[in-house]
Amino acid sequence: MKRLSENEIIRELKKLDIPPLEISTEEFVSKDTESRSGYSPDLFVDVVWDNENWRFVSEITTVATPKLVAEAVSQLKMFRETSGKESYPMIVAPYLSRPQFKELAEREISAIDLSGNVMLIVPGGLFLERIGNPNRFPSSSLIKNVYRGTSSIVGRVLLSRSEYASVGEVFDETKIRGARITLATVSKVLKELDNDFVISRREGIKLVDSETLLSKLRSNYRGPNVTGKLVGKMVSVEKALRKIANNCERNEQRYAINDPQRYVVSPTVGEPLQIYVESMVDALNGIDFEETDRFPNVELIETNDEPVYFDRSWDSKSKQYFTSPLQVYLDLSQRGKREQDAAAQLLEGILAGGRDES
Repeated sequence: MKRLSENEIIRELKKLDIPPLEISTEEFVSKDTESRSGYSPDLFVDVVWDNENWRFVSEITTVATPKLVAEAVSQLKMFRETSGKESYPMIVAPYLSRPQFKELAEREISAIDLSGNVMLIVPGGLFLERIGNPNRFPSSSLIKNVYRGTSSIVGRVLLSRSEYASVGEVFDETKIRGARITLATVSKVLKELDNDFVISRREGIKLVDSETLLSKLRSNYRGPNVTGKLVGKMVSVEKALRKIANNCERNEQRYAINDPQRYVVSPTVGEPLQIYVESMVDALNGIDFEETDRFPNVELIETNDEPVYFDRSWDSKSKQYFTSPLQVYLDLSQRGKREQDAAAQLLEGILAGGRDES
């Protein structure tokens, strides 16, 4: 669904039915409604309930990103402070989430969305909340979730290096670290990260909230899309790994050994060693492998998912690639308590890469 314009939002708002509330709107048409700063909000929203009438000074946000909602709140605050008139502020949007309603309530700002969710606040006089309706106006963004899948690579590269001069420089860094991603995708993801206040684009591109970024990557993480899996035994895992590395290099394919014990004291001791490969057939060429679930020591996982191979860690001693500390962290964080405790050991190092140490 395409993003609604302000005029379309006003038309939809006029049609909104939330009984027993009666809702009407009046657009600003007079300079008399401007504040001393010259700013004029978008419209009045009048609400009638039980023979009582309240008029709200309202700001429309066409899509409720944290950045745009914050800007709308700032404008309403400025109007209240400079207009010299008593007013009840309100945010109007196609859809607002429960956390957003909660944040607005803490600021004593009313809100209404076109999905039928409403919260009215008149300090000392009224508090009404009816929320929980699903989003009738999902975002038309081509990227549904910038914290998952290939799109998450942009956030991951920001945690490794926090400042860039341009979108092109971010793109170049993703390529250096082994990503297969387009410049257009990088640009779109950065725009969403800016809307979420994770980065600043005032002077170049700078990560400003590494904790939130990592939290969003963790909560949105899903394991790789697996196209094949083999569990079994190898007589010499060390020799087999060297052979797998050679096979993949010869076929211009990626692989990554997933060994949490490389980075943390891990509860995965005794489990089969996981190896991500793009083709199990090619990776196992010339290797003596017995497929069995009885005391296996190796698990081959076939996947082409980009995040698994992004920013692989090169071990100069064994001359092999391992999954990155961030990939290990995200994977362990989705498992049981012991694994999550192990993942916590990686936090400081991951966040340090995304902080401005200057």
